[in-house]
Amino acid sequence: AVQAGSGATPGIASYDFAIGRGDDLSDVLCDADILINATPLGMEGVSAKFLHFDFLKKLPRDALVYDLIYRPAETELLAAAKTLGMRVVNGLGMLVYQGLLADELFLNRAVDREALFGAILEELSETTDGVGLPEPIREAQNKERKNTKL
Repeated sequence: AVQAGSGATPGIASYDFAIGRGDDLSDVLCDADILINATPLGMEGVSAKFLHFDFLKKLPRDALVYDLIYRPAETELLAAAKTLGMRVVNGLGMLVYQGLLADELFLNRAVDREALFGAILEELSETTDGVGLPEPIREAQNKERKNTKL
């Protein structure tokens, strides 16, 4: 795991991707199964960007790169990871499922998560404003959805 901020917690390195400074990530990334971007870097409307994606080369080739950003559907981080042959997922699935769970809590009744998730993805895929999902991300999210029991 890579975490912004400071501290000497084992297994966690501190690195600022926007300015390219911090701890050496080699020891942490070489054994990582998943890299999660929980920063706004790469989000539509955010001017700060990753300086480079060289750190992705330190991840194992079978690592998953998960970007919590869902707009744009394919961030520069996900595109760079995909170029290296890594599995990628954006944050749309997490956004949709947290909304569905919030509806259940607010309405105090169960909703058909599977049907609603599919309907939302279909609707977003048909839009022309850039929210539609690229096919590889859609496939990864469909697999994730099938393997996740909420």
